[in-house]
Amino acid sequence: LPFQPSVIVNSGYGIHAYYCFSKILVIGEHNRDEAELRNKKLISIVRHNAGVYDTAVDSVQDLSRIMRIPGTFNYKLGFDNPPLCRIIQSSQNFYNIDELDNLIETSIKNIPLETECHNKNLMLPSIKHIPSTSKIIECNNLSGKIVTREELIQFIRASPFEKFFPERDRIGGWICPKCDSGSGANGTGISQYKNFQFHCWHCGKHGDIIDWVQYTKNMDFNDALKYGAKVLGLKYYSKFSEPIKIDSSNFAFKKEKIK
Repeated sequence: LPFQPSVIVNSGYGIHAYYCFSKILVIGEHNRDEAELRNKKLISIVRHNAGVYDTAVDSVQDLSRIMRIPGTFNYKLGFDNPPLCRIIQSSQNFYNIDELDNLIETSIKNIPLETECHNKNLMLPSIKHIPSTSKIIECNNLSGKIVTREELIQFIRASPFEKFFPERDRIGGWICPKCDSGSGANGTGISQYKNFQFHCWHCGKHGDIIDWVQYTKNMDFNDALKYGAKVLGLKYYSKFSEPIKIDSSNFAFKKEKIK
């Protein structure tokens, strides 16, 4: 992580790091884009620091997120015995918004975030680990095939976009399933601009198919993979499909009684 979080929570299915503000930040129409860009930059920093494990970092740059409150049970996957969300590490760190922005800008200045596309007025974030066209996996006759997590990621990203979002716009792109751009007489919806990257010219969303599944269906990365496996008829087993066990012997546990 680029700087120490205020609290780290084990949700039962993964680790959540939270940064607490010293003063409440009210988000409205006047600062919503700014707040989402702040999230996007922070996630880019964390993914950059994660190196080869960057796909394990969920894309949580949008604002429609649910905090897993310590002391509640995580019913996310519908198991009979849901895990308890609990604090595994905390600090006295509280950040004011200017301080947090300065930390983010200092950390991100050496990370390439933008690249040009065919529209010179639009700058798009670059994606690091795009498979080369010579390594694209053929996605025919896959029904019932058992794949690893990494294979599944490649299969989904290399799939035709219309496999997941079939509605086409009038100029050969796709109608955005979120903002409906491309459905009108003059609207331009989603177009493909680089390998497996897709961009909506109205709502500004860009990314690969996994990003789009997360965006349109309000899923995290692992749920998007399970959805992709279902669409493609694939079977896969992942450690993320069951509650994880974490060796917390090195963490300082919060001792407060949960009421």
